[in-house]
Amino acid sequence: MGFAAAAQGAAEHPRLFLRAADLPGLREKVKDPAIRPWYEALISHCDRVLKEPPAGPPPSASTSMDRSPGELGLARKAQGRIVTLAFGHLLTGKPEYLDRAWAEIECWTDRWTSWTDPFHGPADFHDLMTGEMGFTMGVAYDWLYPALLPERRAKLRDQLGRRVVDLYLANTGPPKPAWWFRARHNWNAVCNGGAVVAALALGGEHAGSNEVISRAKASWRGFFEAFRTEGGWDEGTGYWQYGTRYGVMALAALRGAGMGDDGELDRPGVRETGNFPVSFCPGGTPVSWGDSGSGVRDPVLYFLGGLARNPDLIRYMDRIRDGYKPHDGGWPVEAFAILWRPVDEPWLPKPGSPLSLPTARVYREIGWSVFVDSWENPSFVAGFKCGDLGANHTQLDNNTFQLRARGEWLAVDLGSGSYDADYFSEKRWAMYPVGLAWHNGLLIGGRGQLPKTKGSLEPIPDGPRHSGVVGDATANYGEGVRRARRHFVVVRKAYVVMLDEVETDKAERIEWRLHTPGPAETADGGAVYRGKAAVLHVILPSDLVAVRCDRAPGDLPPGRHDFVIAASSRAPATSHLIPSVLIPAVLSAPRPSVLMTIQSGRVEVSVNRSGERDALTWEKTGDGWRLSEVH
Repeated sequence: MGFAAAAQGAAEHPRLFLRAADLPGLREKVKDPAIRPWYEALISHCDRVLKEPPAGPPPSASTSMDRSPGELGLARKAQGRIVTLAFGHLLTGKPEYLDRAWAEIECWTDRWTSWTDPFHGPADFHDLMTGEMGFTMGVAYDWLYPALLPERRAKLRDQLGRRVVDLYLANTGPPKPAWWFRARHNWNAVCNGGAVVAALALGGEHAGSNEVISRAKASWRGFFEAFRTEGGWDEGTGYWQYGTRYGVMALAALRGAGMGDDGELDRPGVRETGNFPVSFCPGGTPVSWGDSGSGVRDPVLYFLGGLARNPDLIRYMDRIRDGYKPHDGGWPVEAFAILWRPVDEPWLPKPGSPLSLPTARVYREIGWSVFVDSWENPSFVAGFKCGDLGANHTQLDNNTFQLRARGEWLAVDLGSGSYDADYFSEKRWAMYPVGLAWHNGLLIGGRGQLPKTKGSLEPIPDGPRHSGVVGDATANYGEGVRRARRHFVVVRKAYVVMLDEVETDKAERIEWRLHTPGPAETADGGAVYRGKAAVLHVILPSDLVAVRCDRAPGDLPPGRHDFVIAASSRAPATSHLIPSVLIPAVLSAPRPSVLMTIQSGRVEVSVNRSGERDALTWEKTGDGWRLSEVH
C-alpha cells in the first residue's frame, strides 16, 4: 500500500508514532506513576538544552584513519535534542521548546554541508549518519509541522527530500546499490529505517516516498530474518540496541501509517528478541562479545514488551527508569519511553517484582550463553560463547568466557580495538585486540582461530546443582586440529568448572588464558586475582600445566592494559585433557580445596569451598567426554 492508497487522514501531522487525537491521552498518561519519572526527565532535558548552543560541525573533518572530530557523535547529540524538544513541545505547547528545536534544525540545514560521516565515505554516500539524521529530521518535520511557519516547513521539507530521500534512492538503485543494502546487520536497519521514517514524514509531498519504502522492505528482510527463532543477535548487545532500534521503529511507523510491515513484527525471532539484551545485561551490566558490548536502555523494549505482552521487558526498562539520569545528547530515551510504556494492562508486572527468566540462558542459534544467580542484583554472572566467527563485528573468540562476582569483573572480555579503516579491513584478523590471545580462550600450537568459521554450542542437561554448555570450536582452528571442545559448568550458581579436550595431528603445546582487570599472582596449583571486593581463585592441574601471570605486551589500543593468567602445557602432545576451576569469593574467604583426578576414561573434580563439597565426573564416550554426574 502506498500513500495514494493509505488510510484516510494520511496527510495529517503528526502521524509518526502518534496522532493529534492521541495528545490529550498522552497528557493524561504522564500523570501515571509508571510514566511520571520519564516525563520529569523529559522536561528537565528540554530545560537544560535551552541553555546550550546548537551542535555545530567540527573545525576539521574525520578521515578514514581518524574519526576523532566526531561527526556521528554530534549528529546523535542533535538528534537527542531535536526529538526531545519536539516531543516536549507537543506535550506542553511551550514556544521556547519549539524555537530551540528549530535553532538546532537550522544549524544542520545551514552550517552542515553534509549529513554523511566522512569517516564512512564522501558526501554522496548514504551512511549511518544519513539514516540517523533522516529519522531525526523526519520526526521533527512531522511532530512540529502544525507549529512551524510555512517557510520553515518548506525549508525542512526540501532538506529532508534532497539530503535523505533523494540520497537514499541514488544509493540503492541500479546498477550497483550501496554495500549495506544487502547486509544483514546494523547498517541495513539504520540506513533503511531512517530513510523510511523520512519518507513517511514527507508522504505524498515527495515523489520518491513510496519507492523508498518499497526498496527498504525488500532490503531489510534479511536483517529481520537474522533474528531466526530465538531472537539472539551475534553482533553484541550494543549493536543489537542500535540496529533493532531503527528497524523496529521503522516497522512501528509503517504500521501506524496504515501501510503494513509485511509481517516482520510477527516473526518469532522479532517477538522474542527483547529477551536477548535483558539476558545479557544482568543487573544492567553487559556480558557481551565483539566490538560493542555496551549496556541496553532503549524504550524499544517497552514497544516489544507491549507487542508480545512480555512483563520481563517492562520490568527491565522500569529499573532503568528508576535509576535514570537524563543527559544532553544521545538517543531520546524519555520521549519514546512515554510513548511506548504500556499502562492499565492486566498483564503488566507489579512494581518491584522479579524477572521470570530462568537463570541459565542458552542461545544455540548464535552460540551465546549466560548464567546468573539473580537478574536484578546478581552476585554471580558467567558468560560463555561459541558461535559464528563470520558475524559482523565479531572477534576470534570462540570457547571463551567472562566472569563477574560481587559487583566487579574478575575474568574480562577486553572489548574492541581502535575504530579506523584498518580495523575494519582484512588487517583486523592479525590485530592483537581481535585475536584469541586477547580473550579467555585456548591457543593451540601458539595459534588462535580463523575468521569466518563456525563453532557450535550445546546445553548440558541441568541438575539440582549445575547448568552449563559444551562449545565445539574444532572448525575454528583449521587444519591439524581434530578436536577442540570446552565444557563450561556452573555449579551452585557460584563458581565454574571447565574441561578442555584437545586433539591434534601432531604433538602441540596448548596455552590456557584468562584476562583480569589488574595484576594476578601465581599460587599453589594456579593463580589468584584480588579485586576490591572479591577474589578469584584459578586452579589448574600443576602436573600438566605451568602457570604464569603476565602483563601482555601486545598491540594494545591507546591507554589500555592487559593482565593475563596463562597456563602452558608442560610438554607437546597430540592429546590434552585439562580441567580447571574458577572460584570467586569474598576477599577474606579461605582458599578452596580442589582435587583433580584424570584416569583412563574418567575425569573427577572435587571442590570444597566454605564447607560445601561438590564432585563432578566426566566419562569418555565414542564422541568425546560427557559430564555424567554432579553431586
